[in-house]
Amino acid sequence: MSEVPYFQRPPFGFIVEGTGEYLAYPSIVARIVKESGFNIPRVNAGGFAQVVHHLEEHLSDIVATYKPLSILITVDLIDVLYNKTARDCSELISILHGRIGAWSRANEHVVKFQPFPEQISVVIQIQKFEPWIIADKFGLRDGGFINLPEGECDWGGYPDEVGHLV
Repeated sequence: MSEVPYFQRPPFGFIVEGTGEYLAYPSIVARIVKESGFNIPRVNAGGFAQVVHHLEEHLSDIVATYKPLSILITVDLIDVLYNKTARDCSELISILHGRIGAWSRANEHVVKFQPFPEQISVVIQIQKFEPWIIADKFGLRDGGFINLPEGECDWGGYPDEVGHLV
């Protein structure tokens, strides 16, 4: 098997709970890296329990198939609390990182997973803030995550309108 050149590997791969993230992330990544037209590998696990219970299977699938440089695993905080999978976010991240570490150690030299991801991270999303963060065009632009000229940032008062959620 020939090695995939570094520059041809997708910058990110995602393991997500649902269709919203699955559909939104390619657009967000394209804005972050200021490129378009490349594949953003994603696994729509079909719910929080499916991410947690089949984590190693999802990692194997996305790494063997796409060889992303980094993998981001996202789960919603409300599901952590509802399912009582962990006492808090810190405990869930610790549990998932332990499983990711065990999977990585067991597979880092397996040929079908080469080249191996440089990083695998877990993010616990707070649903109330997801649309606000995406709508924060000034923060995204000023942080260098999207490339928007000043005049294109007039999207109305959306961040102010959701201020009551904080």
